[in-house]
Amino acid sequence: MQLVMYISDYARPINYLEDDLTQILASAISHNRSHDITGVLFFDNGKFIQILEGTKQELNALLERIKLDTRHKNFKLLMDEPIDKREIQDWSMKAFDLTEHEPQDWTQLEDLRDAYLNTFKVSSKQISSWISHFIKDYARFKKHERS
Repeated sequence: MQLVMYISDYARPINYLEDDLTQILASAISHNRSHDITGVLFFDNGKFIQILEGTKQELNALLERIKLDTRHKNFKLLMDEPIDKREIQDWSMKAFDLTEHEPQDWTQLEDLRDAYLNTFKVSSKQISSWISHFIKDYARFKKHERS
C-alpha cells in the first residue's frame, strides 16, 4: 500500500470552481472505486492538496492522469511513501473547500512535511489532520503577525 500527496494550482477563473470541484469529485469517486483508491482533496484559495492511498501501480497511473488535467497546473509531488495499511478506506474521494480561511503559504508545507517524515511514520489520517492543523495554525500565526 502506498500514500501519495501532491499540491497544484487551480488553472481556471474562480467562477468555474464550483462546477469543476463537482466534476472532479464525481469523476474521482467513480474512478477510485473501480481502482481501489481512497483519498481526500483539499482546495484552498487556488491550491489543490490531495492525499491518495492505493497500490503503487494504480496511484502512478492516476497521477499521470491528474498531471494532464487542464484544470490545474504546477503539479508537485510532495509524498510518495509506503504505508502499512489504508486509513481512509471509507472515502473513495472526499473533498474540502477551505477558501473561507485566509490563504496559506503552501511553500511551508514542504518544510513541515520533511520534519514530519523525519519524526513520524506516515499515516493518511495523520497527514489529513496535519494539513488541517497547518491551516488553522497558519491563520492564527498571521493574525498575531499583524498585531
